[in-house]
Amino acid sequence: MKNIMKQVLHNLLEHGGESIFSEHRQFSGTLNDVLGKVRKDIGIDSSEASQIHHLFRIAIVELDAHSRLKSYFASGNVFALDGLVQELVSKYDTREESAKEVIECIAGLVGYEFPAQVEIVQKTLEAENPKSKPTRTSLNLPMSGCIATGAYHTVGLRSDGRVVAVGRNDSGQCNVSKWRDIIAVSAGNYYTVGIKNGGTIVSVGKNENGQCDVDNWRDIVAIGASASFTVGIRTDGTIITTGHDKGNQSSLFDWTGIIAISTSGDHTVGLRVDGSVVAVGKNSSGECDVETWRGIVGVSANAMHTVGVRTDGTACAVGFDMFGQCGVTRWRNIVAVSTSASHTVGLRADGTVVAVGDNSGGQCNVTSWQDIVAISTGPAHTIGVKSDGTAVATGFNSDGQCNVGEWCEIGLS
Repeated sequence: MKNIMKQVLHNLLEHGGESIFSEHRQFSGTLNDVLGKVRKDIGIDSSEASQIHHLFRIAIVELDAHSRLKSYFASGNVFALDGLVQELVSKYDTREESAKEVIECIAGLVGYEFPAQVEIVQKTLEAENPKSKPTRTSLNLPMSGCIATGAYHTVGLRSDGRVVAVGRNDSGQCNVSKWRDIIAVSAGNYYTVGIKNGGTIVSVGKNENGQCDVDNWRDIVAIGASASFTVGIRTDGTIITTGHDKGNQSSLFDWTGIIAISTSGDHTVGLRVDGSVVAVGKNSSGECDVETWRGIVGVSANAMHTVGVRTDGTACAVGFDMFGQCGVTRWRNIVAVSTSASHTVGLRADGTVVAVGDNSGGQCNVTSWQDIVAISTGPAHTIGVKSDGTAVATGFNSDGQCNVGEWCEIGLS
């Protein structure tokens, strides 16, 4: 069946190119023509043709409804394809194997394959409840870990697993030139951490509170850094931490099913595989009031506010709003967010960027940016990675933290 569907997809592309997938009526007619040709050429029976037609139509509608998966893949903040498979299975009483095959075919069209992280999410679900299946999930893919900002330094992950850094280096936080085989980076105020292929961690920089004591960590799939507190997600969806816990966040160790995490040091926010959100730590401004959030695909926490991205591309925020950094309710088509203490930046599906909050250093001057696939915010600067692997920056540049103009191959797979 898989070979047949690949042949159908190949003929569809030859017939009308990628553009046919944008119009359902055109697609349906073209699909009927192609199925007729394939049936004649290789002799599939009418029931197989009917099943393929049904699956492809379902997949096209679903993929379109998920705000053009290509944009989510590029930004690194996506609906897991495995979740989409399960949705097709339950909604249309389709065999899982067939649903997965057709999604794989169409995902290939937009340049994506089932990631290893999908298996991690599935293992997490099975550990919690063997009968549980996700309907929609979110994953932090490598693109989301390709850029990181500290207080006065910026770190970039290249496609070959090497790392570059610019800015202040008084604590050695930029001493990453010898790192190899890195798959994600994160930056605290004056330190930098990286995940190696295989799940171990490397770190450089200030370590007065043990925030860099990660040498013994294993099986890590995502990591977050802050002022002096580091958190990691293991492959089983549980959490490990080190450093100065200013917010009494011991309940982190009870969390399960976590697939993305963000920490300010004072509070930590976790995204669960079912799209709900958990938070722990200081809550003086309501920054942890996320218990009612649902359908979330991305989170970012900093200082005293928290921002989330919903499945429909809207954004939500709670917490301190003195500078207007929580003013995200009118945003649309958002695929990723990043927060500093006083400003918030959102990446749209079309590669443009929006920002709200304090702009005293020009950190919100992002309206002219195009073709952006990843973003990160420092206290007063903002960095974007473009689809060609170059980087752009705006904002305060006292220590050279915005000097990314010569970077290349950042985040490219």
